[in-house]
Amino acid sequence: MDVQTQAVTAAKLLTALVDGTDADQLNVQTPCAEWKVRDLMNHFIGGAHMFAAGLRGEVLSGEAPDDLVGSDHRASFHAALDSFGSALAATDDLERELTLPFGTMPAAAALQLLSGDLLVHCWDLATATGQPFDPPEDFVGSALAFFQVAIPADNRSPETFGPVVAVPEGSSAITRLLGYSGRTP
Repeated sequence: MDVQTQAVTAAKLLTALVDGTDADQLNVQTPCAEWKVRDLMNHFIGGAHMFAAGLRGEVLSGEAPDDLVGSDHRASFHAALDSFGSALAATDDLERELTLPFGTMPAAAALQLLSGDLLVHCWDLATATGQPFDPPEDFVGSALAFFQVAIPADNRSPETFGPVVAVPEGSSAITRLLGYSGRTP
């Protein structure tokens, strides 16, 4: 699965979950101890704007507002996703370097990082809101393969990925990805 298809797939999976989240669920705790659903959505929305700016060759300056969710989480998410989708559709050079607040990397690597991050956070949102989540195995396998190279088990910071969690032999691809990302599925 190519990196642009991965990004689109992640966005579609996330869209269904955001659209299925009710406003009264925004204060529900997610599997991430430090985030409630509103915080997680703030992360998605900010990330969509950040990656859109990077794909357009813009350099972000300053801090993002504390609350990007606002009073209508769905509308805020869709606006951010539309911005990202437009920037992604206009991207034809995946080797071009993107400057993001956390580093500079080729667009292809940035999109793989984004896709894997969204995949893990889709599970977080589905778990917190009680929604089903069954992503395509090939997509999950691509994300896991990328993470295993880009984020080695022995070189992590607590702000991004926790220690690898062992999962049973023969576990599904999503369970293996979650374990690798430090989640206890």
